[in-house]
Amino acid sequence: MPDALFSEIKLINPDTQPGDRVTIFTGARHADTLARLTEPVQLDVTDVEAAPKPAIVRLTGQPCDRHTGHWTGEPTATFLAATKDLSVPVRVGDTVTPPEGPDVAALVLALPQRHLGNVEAVLLYPTGAVSTLRLHWVAHRDRARAPLPVQLCGYRHRAGVPCDWCAVAAWPVTTPCQDKGCLLSAATLVHWTDVQNTERAKALCPEHASIALQREGRQGLPLARGTHEVSATGTQTATCAHCGHPIHRALHRKGGPAWMASPDPTSAQCPATDGGGRHKPTVTVGPRNRAVTGARCGRADTGHLLADCPARTEERS
Repeated sequence: MPDALFSEIKLINPDTQPGDRVTIFTGARHADTLARLTEPVQLDVTDVEAAPKPAIVRLTGQPCDRHTGHWTGEPTATFLAATKDLSVPVRVGDTVTPPEGPDVAALVLALPQRHLGNVEAVLLYPTGAVSTLRLHWVAHRDRARAPLPVQLCGYRHRAGVPCDWCAVAAWPVTTPCQDKGCLLSAATLVHWTDVQNTERAKALCPEHASIALQREGRQGLPLARGTHEVSATGTQTATCAHCGHPIHRALHRKGGPAWMASPDPTSAQCPATDGGGRHKPTVTVGPRNRAVTGARCGRADTGHLLADCPARTEERS
């Protein structure tokens, strides 16, 4: 990206905080030698102190490369700077100008830090599109006066604003039809008893369920909302909205048992609820993903439950 897209506009910055990434301009000085900066420095701020002189702050942090956004590998540095010598840091909830030009404004949803200190800005555009750019490619534009409300996507933005991630988060949790080659979502649990007197079941879409139910001895039940997996014996698996753990519901005909975390009958009570409430399945994608993320150590698809985390087990012992 050309330097023209790099935010070096001298905007007044009265509230630099630890965790901010700021540009320190040439009016500032090195704290140890008091020499003026010969070129702007980008800094990941770790500490902010008031200097002896009024309107001067002492900033300590990790220097970053102005062009790549990565840490430079230099040791922690300290600078003395007036507020006029600091850029306005970009924070979650701020409005920024992306590289598309000054006529485009985007909202910052998140600022994840990646490998070697590179910070990315997750941006929500007016069209609802969500894109991720390097933080040093965007310029600060405006700051919200109060924190924005959390929406269905799990991020903060105004209600009613188009958001592709909110649209995805509103999708229902489904399980695919288990008929060979079918890509539709299942809606019916078809069950029967085979020649070995073993209970069998399949989750099928409406079309394949209607065909299967024409066979003798086969019965159908509506698939429970929130089910994302069905075993060969008809046990339905969902994710608890309270604790984020996998919960199971055995094959039933009338009423049916409650959702349980294990075969133990007492596992129907969710430990994350007050007063021993029961497990409740998540029925849409967004809440399901947040529940899983909050309950697992590591990746949501490969990590283990926090309750089974070896590191936590060692700490408790």
